Parts: sequence; C-alpha cells; structure tokens
Amino acid sequence: MLLKEKMLTVAMIALLGLSGCGLGDRGASLENDPCSTSINDQACDQDNDGLTNKEEDLLGTDKKNRDTDGDGIADVADGSNSNTAKDACLPRQSTDYLGYDNTNSIWIADDCDGDGALNGEEDDYRDSSRLSNPYDANN
Repeated sequence: MLLKEKMLTVAMIALLGLSGCGLGDRGASLENDPCSTSINDQACDQDNDGLTNKEEDLLGTDKKNRDTDGDGIADVADGSNSNTAKDACLPRQSTDYLGYDNTNSIWIADDCDGDGALNGEEDDYRDSSRLSNPYDANN
C-alpha cells in the first residue's frame, strides 16, 4: 500500500471510530480482526498508528507507541523511511510548532534547532524555569 493510501486509510479508521486492534466504538466484527487472537500477531496494529506490527518491526519503530520519536506525527505519517520515523527532527517544523511530546526519550535527546542544546534541555517538562524554543536556534 502506498503511503498516501495508508494515510487515507488511517484517516478513515479515525473517522469511523474503528481501531486496528479489537473493536472500535462502531462494533466491528472480531472475526476479521487480527488482534482478536493475539495483540502480538504480525497483522495486528497494536498502537493504532496505521502500521501493522510486522511493518513496525521492519521499520524498527515501536509497535506499542503510535509516535515512536515523539515529534507529534504518527509513525505512518512520518513515512515509510525508518530514519524519519525515528528522527524527532524530521520533518522540519516551524519555530512555533508545539505538537511534540517533551516526555519522549528520543525527542528529548535530539537537537531540532541545531543550537547545541538538546530538546529536553530547552523544553524540560520537569522544570518550567528551563524553557526555550527547541525549534528556534535564536530563542
């Protein structure tokens, strides 16, 4: 499936209230659900990000976390490139971007604005006195 088609599929699943594992709120049949027998089934989408467990294993992304790198973009939308799905700074974001997860270890350890200070040093969720913009080298 092409990335564009997969993203459309994820959008439709969200719109219909269905999930990749188990029953959605619309009462999908367990009969065709690969997660009904085992959440670890390779055809199951354990984290409901649009990638099956097998695809997550191939990409090296976390099948229990829909956003492996904490950049605020689901693994499937990050692209089929495992480097993008595991790089908190790709795709590049504007300086006013706030959709990241400042508790994610991959995001914390990256430096998205290239100023030499790690994201976690610039936006430390544990210490609000240590805040600067992790997407703006001038702030």
